[in-house]
Amino acid sequence: MTPQAATAPAARRRVVALIRAAGAVPVVMPADEHDRAAAFLSHPPARGLGPGRRRPMIERQKVEIDAEAEAERIRRVARGEGDAVLAKYLAEAEGIRKVLEAKTAGYEGLLRVCGARPDLAPALLLLEKLPELVAEQVEAIQSTPTVTTATGRIRCVR
Repeated sequence: MTPQAATAPAARRRVVALIRAAGAVPVVMPADEHDRAAAFLSHPPARGLGPGRRRPMIERQKVEIDAEAEAERIRRVARGEGDAVLAKYLAEAEGIRKVLEAKTAGYEGLLRVCGARPDLAPALLLLEKLPELVAEQVEAIQSTPTVTTATGRIRCVR
């Protein structure tokens, strides 16, 4: 970055923040030094990186950049999947919370109905659950293995 003397400090800070947000390291230098560095990188001296040595370096950099891009893609996919799992669990938790709130309201209503007779609450709860209890008992009886004996009696086998 080659700010001029008249560059406002706020503008300079914004540019530095932008460079850092891009994942780079901001370097401040005079314009002539920047031009020399850019010229060296675009046209290296023959003794250091001639045409025969630049190509492998460029290929290696391309492979590195491609690998970094793939790693970033994988990180983003994983982050998206993590966000989806979190959203699912949050939705489930919200659903459970609403069910529990509804049950709480129902039990409070039951206690209000019982009024001065709190001993009625268990009987009313049992009446509410009676169809489920009967269904479970019928299923248990139907799935119990039986054997008919020689005398014609049926006995349960365990």
